[in-house]
Amino acid sequence: MSLSLLSIANRKSLFQSFFSLAPTGGTACRPRIFPGHDEGRASPTRAPPGSIRAFSYRRIGGLRQGLPKGASSRYIEIRQGLNTINNFGGNMSSAQTPVRPDRIMQLAWGYAPPLILEAAIRHRVFDVLDNGAKTVEEVEDATGASARGLTALMNALVGLDLLIKDVQGRYALTPESAAFLVSTKPGFQGGMILHCSQHLIPKWLRLNEIVATGKPVEPVNQERLGGDFFSKFVADIFPRSYGSAQTLAGALDLNGDGRPISVLDLAAGSGVWGIALAQKSPFVRVTAVDWPEVIAVTRKTVAHFGLMKRFQFVPGDLLSADFGANHAVATLGHILHSEGEERSRPLLQRTFDALAPGGTVAVAEILVNDERTEPLAGLLFAVNMLVNTDHGDTYSYREISSWLREAGFVNSRTLDAPGPSPLILATKP
Repeated sequence: MSLSLLSIANRKSLFQSFFSLAPTGGTACRPRIFPGHDEGRASPTRAPPGSIRAFSYRRIGGLRQGLPKGASSRYIEIRQGLNTINNFGGNMSSAQTPVRPDRIMQLAWGYAPPLILEAAIRHRVFDVLDNGAKTVEEVEDATGASARGLTALMNALVGLDLLIKDVQGRYALTPESAAFLVSTKPGFQGGMILHCSQHLIPKWLRLNEIVATGKPVEPVNQERLGGDFFSKFVADIFPRSYGSAQTLAGALDLNGDGRPISVLDLAAGSGVWGIALAQKSPFVRVTAVDWPEVIAVTRKTVAHFGLMKRFQFVPGDLLSADFGANHAVATLGHILHSEGEERSRPLLQRTFDALAPGGTVAVAEILVNDERTEPLAGLLFAVNMLVNTDHGDTYSYREISSWLREAGFVNSRTLDAPGPSPLILATKP
């Protein structure tokens, strides 16, 4: 969302900023899981004093004063400034870094980067530059956009480390934008960005009203509104979960003794979880459940992957649809946060009942720590749930694992996977 700008200056955390996704190689914004302590307590990753954190940079021009040894001259740990305050109105030591308003001023422009990205995608800037470095005039000829507009847009993208510009004034992609912002590539993440101006940001503009009432203006967790919303949305967020779904497929025993393996894909959306598992093993058979409007999209995506003969589709609400029985695996991909605790707990019970003994449930969520102080991506997404749902929220590993135990599951555990948080797995005894 537009308010998650705290990490936009860090080129390695673009998708954590806009998609609540963390780079696969880093854990600075992910809850750290300690298995064996309450079946795995989530707590924030801590950074040493004065170190660089993935979501807490601020730009300071070319100044190097006070930077940790070896750090980039463009960033410093903003929490150094917080160390100067003992309490509200407290004393500042002359040896400590003074508090500055830079980060607050950055936040005032938090809406700009996602809208700049959306405009660049809609005008095919990244697609055109995928063929090689070009001048503004060459991009103008290829896209039909104005030279003035493209100059401002592409210079801003240079500042965001999503383009590079040489001394001849030619613009080129960075490795990050080449991998994730070119629409013809399988890793394209821009689909969600294209929803910013029309579907996402307009609802956030009602935040003052929503905070006052505690109620969303348009709750997308209700089928009347959510069916239409998600039918336009789920296909574009397929890449968000595909890596995690492939990781899950690799961790499960999907070959067995050659007999069919039944997978229950709940809140199937684009079908990404069932598709990844079906791609992993020819023995997988998937039952996909979602609202009727969304199931229509699931069908199209499954057909695109040539897997229709191995899927069956069940339209309906998660608390009333027929789940079937004796499934070996059940997936709940990013659904508990919009359902809220009141619906998530009976949903997990229904999932337990639909599994065969020894079956595995896999839950994908954007986790927060027990104290709800970190990671930032999860805290911002909780506000997104306030804006868009009746009772949605983000939850800790401890909360979700307790609901799983309540439903009858045992051996709650985590599986590290691409994304903001690890997957949560549990077993039906």
